[in-house]
Amino acid sequence: MTSDHQVDQKVVTQEPTLSGGQQTIQTESRNITRTGPGGSEMTRRIVVLLFGLIQIVIGARVVLLLLNANVQIGFEPAHGRVL
Repeated sequence: MTSDHQVDQKVVTQEPTLSGGQQTIQTESRNITRTGPGGSEMTRRIVVLLFGLIQIVIGARVVLLLLNANVQIGFEPAHGRVL
């Protein structure tokens, strides 16, 4: 889970000085926190990716078997059929 957390804070205070005037104190702070996926989520994503790649390889093999692709005869359609 990705979450962004941002806190902006501005504090302005006015205090009297010894000479009778007013002194303005301004304080600003910013806190930004960014978090990414946790360890278990990253592991799950990698496992899903690997199984997806395996499914693609199996699917390509099935398609090639349906086209009767054979190393010995070269890549030709079965029984002289034209696709």
